[in-house]
Amino acid sequence: MRSKGRYLSYWLNDQLIVKAWPKPTSREPTPAEKENQDRFKRMTQALKDVLPIEQLSAREVAYGSKYIWRDVLTKAMCGNLAEWDNYAEMVSQYNLDILGTEPGMIVIRAETWIALRKGENGQVLVMVDGLPAWDDAGSGITELLGDVLAGPGLGAQFATLSTTGVAAGSYTNVNLTVDSKGRLTAASSGTDNTGINQLTGDVTAGPGTGTQLATLSNTGVVPGPYTLASFTVDAKGRISAAASGSVSPGLNQLTGDVLAGPGTGAQSATLATTGVTPGSYSPLAATVDAKGRLTAASTASLTAYINQLTGDVLAGPGSGSQAAALNTTGVAAGTYTNATVTFDAKGRATSAASGTSGFATDRYHPGFQSSRLYLPPMAAAIGNGTILANTIYLCPFFIPQTCTLAQMSIFVNGAVALSSVELGLYTNSNGMPDALIRDAGNVTTTATGQRNVTSISQVLSPGWVWVAFWASHGITVSLLGGGGGSSAYGMGIASLGSGNVAYTHVQKALTFSAGNLPANITSPTMSANAFPATALQI
Repeated sequence: MRSKGRYLSYWLNDQLIVKAWPKPTSREPTPAEKENQDRFKRMTQALKDVLPIEQLSAREVAYGSKYIWRDVLTKAMCGNLAEWDNYAEMVSQYNLDILGTEPGMIVIRAETWIALRKGENGQVLVMVDGLPAWDDAGSGITELLGDVLAGPGLGAQFATLSTTGVAAGSYTNVNLTVDSKGRLTAASSGTDNTGINQLTGDVTAGPGTGTQLATLSNTGVVPGPYTLASFTVDAKGRISAAASGSVSPGLNQLTGDVLAGPGTGAQSATLATTGVTPGSYSPLAATVDAKGRLTAASTASLTAYINQLTGDVLAGPGSGSQAAALNTTGVAAGTYTNATVTFDAKGRATSAASGTSGFATDRYHPGFQSSRLYLPPMAAAIGNGTILANTIYLCPFFIPQTCTLAQMSIFVNGAVALSSVELGLYTNSNGMPDALIRDAGNVTTTATGQRNVTSISQVLSPGWVWVAFWASHGITVSLLGGGGGSSAYGMGIASLGSGNVAYTHVQKALTFSAGNLPANITSPTMSANAFPATALQI
């Protein structure tokens, strides 16, 4: 487009190439504006200075294309004539072809780029003076024989251990032969040597097989030196009691079973021989005299051994280590209150029954009836109000008798959409709630009226528990207590000044999570306000 011979803009294929710029202003042009101005100047000057031969060349370039000769000159002056997407690839291919065109050659970077010709069949690539080179492979190992087998062949070969003649499989009580290289050359199963593998009682050893360390059980005698000792020996020849005596003129020579002296002072004493040949006997057949000495010993053969215990202690039958259990006495397992118990001569309870104490366990309460709802004692009538969301309320409750809790109930006066309450029981620890006894379950509070958690089946023993109430939203429910003094007996009061009220419960802020009452209650806050009326029913 021109106006009075001056270019206003130049378009190519609906794309703006250059355009006229505004009249000069006092500000400096931006880099983009400056570049556009320079390109426009070069283009217009090139069209003015074009030589006939250049115009002819431009026409030849444009021939058969979508451009006219002025387009060619314009793009050339603006640096946009040649467009090669794979120019780097073409240059790289050209440079590699200079090094060589033989298939299989390798290009290597040394001081300069060099080409390594392809190798012959069977040659291997080695390093010579830091550069790869081909070498004949005939001088290397091509096959392994002996204990390790591999090949023949070149390159990677799979190596295996040679067989030793031992059949693969499992062996029990194995007999085996090992060569100097640590390999099994023969293996066979042996027989199981049944018999005593553990000693208890006066001598303890095992359990186990082979050589075991045997030790004598203690007899109650304190280890140490005894002077002029007096001692007691049990029927098994062991010292069961020992004490030092006082110095008195005594023997200066021992004869008989113990030999010492004659002489004074320390004398070396030796036992008289009994005719038993020193040595090892396993298993032992022995004769012991009245003095507890072996007078005859020989190796015996095992003919029988205890493999089962009956009577008060039951074990086996079987060999090796056996689990021992006490025989039952007929007493039912369980808890007995104020019990009457009968013990046999062996210290075992042979009968047991619960009895009555000097006072009734339900002295604080007349007893539960299954048809009623029970609440903690409070002087005020049941009211209603809105409780805090994400807060666990806990109130102490006395269980007067062993019973099974069947149901927990609350009463909703103002329902809230998507709301619910989690109910449960905690143990008592010095007047504060402690560990979770039972998470009784979740009840929705999206409708008014009495809401029940049923089928709890929790056995409760006489004593104090803490009833827990945990709501997801600020719902309106029936409340107990607040402002009275009747709970001061169990919960206490902060001050005896006029107008002070007793504590009624404890509470703890905690983000609600259905079915997830915490395992323990820590650091709760004392409160004298009303709390949710949560009833128990057996």
